[in-house]
Amino acid sequence: MTTEEKIEKKDKVTKEVKGMAFGAAGIFLFVALASYHGEDLSFNSVSTLAQTQNLGGRFGAELADFFLQLFGLASYIFPCNLIYLAYRSFTSDPVRWRRYKLVGFVLLVVSVSGLFAFNLQFTEFLGQRVPTGGFIGFQSSALLKRAFGTVGALLILLPMLAASAMLLSRFSFVLF
Repeated sequence: MTTEEKIEKKDKVTKEVKGMAFGAAGIFLFVALASYHGEDLSFNSVSTLAQTQNLGGRFGAELADFFLQLFGLASYIFPCNLIYLAYRSFTSDPVRWRRYKLVGFVLLVVSVSGLFAFNLQFTEFLGQRVPTGGFIGFQSSALLKRAFGTVGALLILLPMLAASAMLLSRFSFVLF
């Protein structure tokens, strides 16, 4: 086996390990979010339950509570993104980390959280009362409503969502 073959094999193994790590993290986060129970012990709640209801255990309960409190229902973007990164790690097309992709992801999370929190602070989801947009969404929508009014806030959040879709994908409204 030549040196080039050894390097190529090492790169393939590294990509596969990264893919498995992304996939496991994405599935765990999704399971933790989907099995969120508001009465589980977490960093901002006290529980009298003897056992954690979350399928991710105590860590899953803490993680789900953190994500839902911070991002609301937009938290489900994170496991989807991790699973997508796992898929990309296993394909021949490598994942290229670019700054504009990070900006697009932040815009996506903020705009979706803001739109979720626009008129409704809490909602029933999977049998639990959860913050619709979380802290990020509630604060961003409140700030935009105060500064630009309801229509103006929507006219900022919706193009922000469209811009994030364009940054994260190869989609273009001109070519549509």
